[in-house]
Amino acid sequence: MIKVLKYPHRRLARKSTPVKSMAEARQILKKLDDAIAEQVWGKVLGFAAPQIGIDKRVFRASGIGYINPEIVWMSKGWNYCHEGCYSLEQGRYDYEVVRQHSLILKWTDEGGVDHEERFNGKRAQIIQHEYDHLEGKLANSAEEAK
Repeated sequence: MIKVLKYPHRRLARKSTPVKSMAEARQILKKLDDAIAEQVWGKVLGFAAPQIGIDKRVFRASGIGYINPEIVWMSKGWNYCHEGCYSLEQGRYDYEVVRQHSLILKWTDEGGVDHEERFNGKRAQIIQHEYDHLEGKLANSAEEAK
């Protein structure tokens, strides 16, 4: 069983470091897949390496592995969104956050291919959530934006 770290665990507040090899990235993605398979509440849209105690820049979102991702652009406008997080208490699956509607992300996939793509709406929201874990922070709450 893979242990999912819960807030306020100090490792969740660390900024992750880049992965140095594809072999390391694939091992991390395998562990993320195992952690996703073990979840019993809610629909798993993504999981980031820091959530399972690995301080590396890797996450899986909507079935895709993102290795050493970098947000290179974000839209100026933002939306109120509802999210859940496996690193928060299970009884608090639906909370309101603020997310940019669009972003451009650079990353390497599991095959070692580099990508740069624009994401909008729900996919952008999921990527921002997982990216926040790599940055050592939880989402911006809607209350903070008011």
